[in-house]
Amino acid sequence: MASKRKHAILSQVILGLSILSALGVGVALGWALSFTRDFTIEDVLGEQRSLVLPSQIFDRNGELITEFFAEEKRDIVSLEDLPKHLIYAIVSREDKNFYRHNGFDPYNFTRAAINNVLGRYHSGASTISQQVAGDIFADRSEVSIKRKLKELWYSFQMERVMTKDQILELYLNKGYFGHNTYGVEAASQFYFGHSAREVSLAESAILAIQLSTPAFNSPINYPNRAKLRQQTTLDQMVAQGHATREEADLS
Repeated sequence: MASKRKHAILSQVILGLSILSALGVGVALGWALSFTRDFTIEDVLGEQRSLVLPSQIFDRNGELITEFFAEEKRDIVSLEDLPKHLIYAIVSREDKNFYRHNGFDPYNFTRAAINNVLGRYHSGASTISQQVAGDIFADRSEVSIKRKLKELWYSFQMERVMTKDQILELYLNKGYFGHNTYGVEAASQFYFGHSAREVSLAESAILAIQLSTPAFNSPINYPNRAKLRQQTTLDQMVAQGHATREEADLS
């Protein structure tokens, strides 16, 4: 009983501190942004959109002979060409409030802080916008407050100059999906042998779980674990209204 009470008090303290921290960060960044209204990162993002593509060799008739890849294998696909259930699977798994926040999600930040401190399970707090900003403008392998603030700063900047769909498209084409595949199209071709434009609901859930810890969730190396994570993602889609229970059970 006493232990439960201590956990309840600790949760309230963490919640309060997290809210104050979130408000502090928001106010500080808002103040800083007020001095950079004319700042645009569109040109920088334009450079970053030149994603790594394969070098292609054609014969004299214009037929493709082979492709040479550098460190990354990547194929670009437009968001509008992807099935809705794939988009919903990614958003449900990675950032359920993506279309409602402005680059930072206080609720998710607070939930992650409580879960991590109480040792329930490791929970990430970065939104999709923060992840994209971190990939482009920071070193995401660096664990520091400076890196997180930089990531958050550019997340807000991106939200100012890009639409949500533009950010999500960049995320899907830049993301690492395991087994040296970068981008959802290359990942779909690798795992399922067909385009991401044709993935089923079940396949969408498999792709979604690769974005967090691909080495841990690999359906090739750890099929049973991937199956469990897939089911969790399908359940999240149902809970968030992106799929029916029948659709999830039949996938």
